[in-house]
Amino acid sequence: MVITENYKRAFSEVNVILNSIPEEMDKKIPRELKTIINEDRLVSYNPDLYKLIVQKNIMPESVVLLGLIYRDFLSPEDLRRSLQIQDDIEYREFQVLQEKKYGNMFKNRNIDEDINNVYEDIKDTSVVKYKEKWYKRFLNIFKFWNWNK
Repeated sequence: MVITENYKRAFSEVNVILNSIPEEMDKKIPRELKTIINEDRLVSYNPDLYKLIVQKNIMPESVVLLGLIYRDFLSPEDLRRSLQIQDDIEYREFQVLQEKKYGNMFKNRNIDEDINNVYEDIKDTSVVKYKEKWYKRFLNIFKFWNWNK
């Protein structure tokens, strides 16, 4: 998967923030997630924690990542459930808006019919057309007739 430079910068900002949180919070975040963030960050970008927090000079992507980390690992169980429910509701609303916006653009397509149409087009445009020899058809009819007797 290719990670854009914006997300690499966001990983750098999140990495700086995660390195400065108290140990009791740090223990709740999986080591694998911290490793991924550390490996995928933009090494040449070293954000200043003061500018990120106090001056609120933080990227929107970083805010989203920190929100997901808080929701999934740091928040209390009851708050986590309510945040997940709220995210599900917002996602469903987004799906409804997309459905209204784009309609049934892809739903009414019959894939099998489309594939058969492609094969028919290929048969029609082929350079060499296969025709069964008349005597083979005759022999096939004869074989069929002998088996039935």
